[in-house]
Amino acid sequence: MALTSPGVEVSIIDESQYLPGATASIPFFLLATAQDKADPTSTATAAATTAANAGKLYRITSQRDLVTLYGNPFFYTASNGTPLQGYELNEYGLLAAYSALGISNQVFVLRADVDLASLVGSTGRPTGAPQNGSFWLNTTSSTWGINEFNQTTGAFTSKAPIVISDSTLVSVGTPLQSVGNIGDYAVVAIPNYRNPNNDNAPTYWYKNRQNTWVGLDSVDWFKAWPSITAPTSNPTLSAGDTIDLIVNGTNLATLTVSAAPNNTISQLAADINSLGWSYVSAAVVDNKLEVYSSQTGGDQGSPETPFYVRFANGTGTIFTDLGFTGTNVTGFQPRALYGTSAQQPLWQSGQAQPAPTGSVWVKVDGTGLQPVISEYDSTSSSYTAKTPTFANSDWAQIYSADSTGGQAIPAGSVYAQYAFNGEYTGSPVYYFYRVATGATVVNGTNTAPDFTSGPYVARVQISTPGSQTLSTPYTFNLGDNTDASDFVTAWSAANIPYTSASVNDDGSIQIQHTSGGVIVLDDYDNNTGISSGLFSQAGFTTATTGCKTGPFRNDVTFQPTQSSTTGSGTALQIAVTNDYGYYDFDPDAVVNGGTGHAVGDVVTFLGTDLGGASPANDLQVKITSVTTGVVTSYTLSTGTGADAFTTQLSNWREFSLTTTGADSLTANEGAPTAIPSNMTNWYYSSTDQVDIMINYDGGFKGYSQQGYDSNGLPSPSVVNATDPAGPLVSASEPTVQSDGTALVYGDLWLDTSDLENYPLLYRWQSVPATGGGSATDKWVLIDNTDQTSPQGILFKDARWATNGTTNPANDPIPTIKSLLASDYVDVDAPLSANYPQGMLLWNTRRSSYNVKQYRVNYFNSDRFPNDALPTQKDAWVSASGDQSNGAMNAGRKAQRAMVTKALRSAIDTNVAIRDEDNYFNLQATPGYPELQPNMVALNSDRGETSYIVGDTPMRLKDDATEIQAWATNAAKAVTTGEDGLVTRNTYMGLFYPSGITSDLSGNLVAVPSSHMMTRTMLRNDNIAYPWLAPAGTRRGIIDNATSIGYIDAEGEFNSIRTRIGIRDVLYTNFINPMVFFTGNGLLNYGNKTSFDSSSALDRVNVARLVAYIRRQLILAARPFVFEPNDPQTRKSIKAVVESLFQDLVSKRGLYDYSVVCDDSNNTPARIDRNELWIDIAVEPVKAAEFIYVPVRIFNTGELSGS
Repeated sequence: MALTSPGVEVSIIDESQYLPGATASIPFFLLATAQDKADPTSTATAAATTAANAGKLYRITSQRDLVTLYGNPFFYTASNGTPLQGYELNEYGLLAAYSALGISNQVFVLRADVDLASLVGSTGRPTGAPQNGSFWLNTTSSTWGINEFNQTTGAFTSKAPIVISDSTLVSVGTPLQSVGNIGDYAVVAIPNYRNPNNDNAPTYWYKNRQNTWVGLDSVDWFKAWPSITAPTSNPTLSAGDTIDLIVNGTNLATLTVSAAPNNTISQLAADINSLGWSYVSAAVVDNKLEVYSSQTGGDQGSPETPFYVRFANGTGTIFTDLGFTGTNVTGFQPRALYGTSAQQPLWQSGQAQPAPTGSVWVKVDGTGLQPVISEYDSTSSSYTAKTPTFANSDWAQIYSADSTGGQAIPAGSVYAQYAFNGEYTGSPVYYFYRVATGATVVNGTNTAPDFTSGPYVARVQISTPGSQTLSTPYTFNLGDNTDASDFVTAWSAANIPYTSASVNDDGSIQIQHTSGGVIVLDDYDNNTGISSGLFSQAGFTTATTGCKTGPFRNDVTFQPTQSSTTGSGTALQIAVTNDYGYYDFDPDAVVNGGTGHAVGDVVTFLGTDLGGASPANDLQVKITSVTTGVVTSYTLSTGTGADAFTTQLSNWREFSLTTTGADSLTANEGAPTAIPSNMTNWYYSSTDQVDIMINYDGGFKGYSQQGYDSNGLPSPSVVNATDPAGPLVSASEPTVQSDGTALVYGDLWLDTSDLENYPLLYRWQSVPATGGGSATDKWVLIDNTDQTSPQGILFKDARWATNGTTNPANDPIPTIKSLLASDYVDVDAPLSANYPQGMLLWNTRRSSYNVKQYRVNYFNSDRFPNDALPTQKDAWVSASGDQSNGAMNAGRKAQRAMVTKALRSAIDTNVAIRDEDNYFNLQATPGYPELQPNMVALNSDRGETSYIVGDTPMRLKDDATEIQAWATNAAKAVTTGEDGLVTRNTYMGLFYPSGITSDLSGNLVAVPSSHMMTRTMLRNDNIAYPWLAPAGTRRGIIDNATSIGYIDAEGEFNSIRTRIGIRDVLYTNFINPMVFFTGNGLLNYGNKTSFDSSSALDRVNVARLVAYIRRQLILAARPFVFEPNDPQTRKSIKAVVESLFQDLVSKRGLYDYSVVCDDSNNTPARIDRNELWIDIAVEPVKAAEFIYVPVRIFNTGELSGS
């Protein structure tokens, strides 16, 4: 600033520019690891291995930091502990980084977004982890307590059931007929919450003589066991003899023996069946008369009322002819009861409640019914056992568990309910979990309840502390045209203890049981059995959270509309005049219930007689009063009109059965899992699963759908006779089909003797003789690279199953045999019209030995807008792809393809590694030469300021021919990889061979050449400079390996010394050999870049020198940007640049140099374009690689001149 008054102004001009000293060499590693590895320094997950941190660049400063972030480098071993050398999933890059940090204080690491652990081979499909809080019913460890009674021995026999947890083995809830044999028991362990009287609800099943599964304690089960069996086989009965059949002491029929030839027990059985009593039937089994009782509705739990049938002697000798003694014989109906060991039923003859053979006691303690239930904990990734307790009702369970009424029962407790509130022995075993500790609080779902169908009269029962039964009903009265506030007032007026009602802020009603007990809501009309809708309007239904099916209302009283005294005793005749829209009966149906009824009798009216269906609409009524011989009242017992289930409010909640989330319950032999998450990898490692289709007649067909001619091509005139099991899979030539029959044209053989070149698929066909003569039938190899001719093969996804309904995640994997006869293809299958007829299609979706990914909602209208989509939208989609020649990537090559794809994506898309502030001057992707083109591109993006340490394939044998073929890309590979070298670059060196070292577990493991050479270069730079050759005995020492060699075809490491002949081939092809010299150890013995530039830049030290100079010149020139383009600036910048080259001369990097930055190269035209030019010439120091020592031989004394 100019002075305006006398004074002193001091200005400082900085002309002290200098070039900062070069930093130490820093390598960059691109690598892949398993995901979510353990941090060995703590119990946490290694942070850099999470999915969220994939693709994030880390600067690591120590080995400890490296393993903290990435876990220990993992190398796989066989089951016997032998390392898997050269395995695609070994963490080569991480071990190389660890080794580099032993000599360097910094490395950069970028992990690709691929989970190596997800690519481990498996014959079973991967699954997702269960959700936290989900429950598992372990059907393998659970026991079921079935004890079958034998009346003859008076003893119980424990029965082991068929346990069914596979939903494909049941129809609705009933076991398929194909399951089990006659006399078997089955347990449908798949939980259900169907109403207890639902025919498909039972947990326990028995297979009767008709080979049909019947639910325990059902009418059909009663008929599976005879109540009476006549002792005599095929007796001849006397015509006209009579015998009385008495049912439960009331119904009586006199049976008369028919005249010959119908005086048989078969006719007697027919006469019994013609009585029309649905609850009694007869049959002849094993030449003996059997009578079955299937009465329902009575209180079988009471000693006074076990159901029975009785034969009483009438006239003649029929009683003794049948083999009976005395004057009558009584047979009791089969029974099924739950009970503890102390409650074991006494069913022997002479006891108060005898029962026939076949009756079942389900023991509910000790070694009896014991479901094993566990809850999944996502923190520990394991299931925690939950020991369920047993009761027949919520209130009984509360009584046994908590004297305070339920409020102290811990949340998460589990109990199993049997015999549904003591009302239905045949009900399923229900499972409930405790949702909360403390009060039972249930909120109605209606936020604006409006009661306009009143007045209402309802009943409320509750559980009370210290009682194992429900209270007597409390009457709840609510007027018409009332609302939520009126409901609460009415509840208070009902004086129901331990409960309260209130209105929530949203207008809904809340009901509480303050002691954590149960509340039962009942709004059924006593006369009609119809709900008034009171509690439904209040928002309390079985669909409401906290509500479930409550006790059955079986005391609704009906008055018969007609009655009569016709017959020999009291009669019951009803006329249905109104079904209330509830019973599914036809009004005005008049039905005669028969005669001889007394109080307590149960009469069954067939649903078909009432205008409905049988047995679905059968109606059973129980006589409650008889006046002067006329039935005057009865109660509805069971039938369609009996579904009067109340609503129960409870903290014992139903598990979710339709999801796999929290509070769900899944029955399974093994621990259940969720479906795989989207993009889950599956390396299907089997080699024998192959689905082949054939392009024929307008589409790709199942291989067995047509015959084949002598050329192995499809022919309409040939009937298919190829192997019924599909392609033959073996390591040697098959001579017959899998079933022993002769080979036929078109048979396929998959040769598994050479998995490295899988698949080797052969076809049996006729081959003409060369030069004439007879043709020969032989196996002909299919060309995997031929995707154009009829003899070729296509590798594409075509289908998973024979339909679009099979769940690819958890339904059984479709068999290859089933696919042979199916022409079904998925909508993404290749179009047959694009390929020649006769071409084979290797269905990569279902076939094995490749990598697939699970795609959620893969088949969607966005992806396939013009196709009819399958039912199952998820799919396994092949992800490992094909080779450039059209053959599939199989086996380890499929794994490798997945890793290289992820590595390419990581390096090509990452921004941080292109940031000039993240300085590194070495690059490596250990184990993956496929990434060399991408590393070259990255180096170009960074201004070619770093050097790439390139690998040769670990399986490249020390054979001159093979090395030459790879180096010259004889296989015509389209990119660098195991098949050939394509990319060469001045700033990339290639090294051969691989090495052997120890991992952090002490195993000797094979490592790629970059593992060794990155550390060797770092050592060179530490003790010398990057522009000195990292080779030879001084700077080329390899100290992080113990041997060098290659991986052979058997996966074993072969140690070599790299003989001179191999070194010559390598060096001629610009590959640097690593050698072993006795006395020197392992050395790098080459200094060539991979690019033949025919200049000084074809040497590693010179290329690294130039990369160094480029970086330093950028730093040197940066401070002068925007400075005046005048002589002073040019002089200053020249001085800085010269200081760089003077330093390089002194450090043996340059022989000489020249720097020009003056008016000669900064012309007015350039200055006007805002350009400043510095012309530099350098003479790099060359390494002495070829030392020639001519030795001349003289005679004695010639050298000394004597």
